[in-house]
Parts: sequence; C-alpha cells; structure tokens
Amino acid sequence: KKSQKVKADRLKRDYDFAYKTEARRLKRWEDKMEADRFDVEEGIEGFEKNLQKLGIDQTATIDPDKPQPKQNVSTAALMGKIREKKTQSDVARRERERRQIKLQVDEEKTQKELKEKKETGVLL
Repeated sequence: KKSQKVKADRLKRDYDFAYKTEARRLKRWEDKMEADRFDVEEGIEGFEKNLQKLGIDQTATIDPDKPQPKQNVSTAALMGKIREKKTQSDVARRERERRQIKLQVDEEKTQKELKEKKETGVLL
C-alpha cells in the first residue's frame, strides 16, 4: 500500500510537471506568434508610409497582361532626396558631436576650477 501511494504521488508529480512544461511551451509559442503578427502589421504600415513619402500611388492595381508604365518618381529624383537627407543627417550628427565636445570641455573646466578652489581652501 505504501509503495503504491509513493508511486501514485510520483506519477502525479510527473504529470503535473509535463502539463506545466507543455503549458509554458504553448505560452511561448503564442507570444511568439503574437509578436510576429505585430511585426507583420507594423511592417506593412511602415511600407505604406514609405510609399506615401516617395509619392508612389499605392491604390493602383497591377494587371499582368498590360505593360506597366514607369513610376512618377525618377531614379535621379529619388537619389537626390536620399543624398539631401544624408547631408542633413551628417550636418545634424556633426552639430551633436560639437555640442557634446563643448559640454565635456566645460565640465572638465568646471571640475578643474572646483579642484583648484578646494586646494586653495585647504591651504588657507
């Protein structure tokens, strides 16, 4: 009787463990599926926003039998926009770096002045 009870308890623990493990695996899988679904939705929205920025008509349908006309946005115009944005981001980056360097220099100067004040205060 005692060994049967021990065996029954062990089997119950084993089943509980297997159930909890499977529940955790299922929860991880559901979370991953939800994250993937969110990524797809956000990706589609981002794609549509980029089409809008570039001025490409996203309502047009494509007929495979009909030859497609070229888009309204030329490659040269697109490259011009890309170059302009790159130039703007480079200028902004250089300005940020200058401000950061200036802050560091000012901070070092302040620290040096404080240190000198402390030393002269101690010597007096």
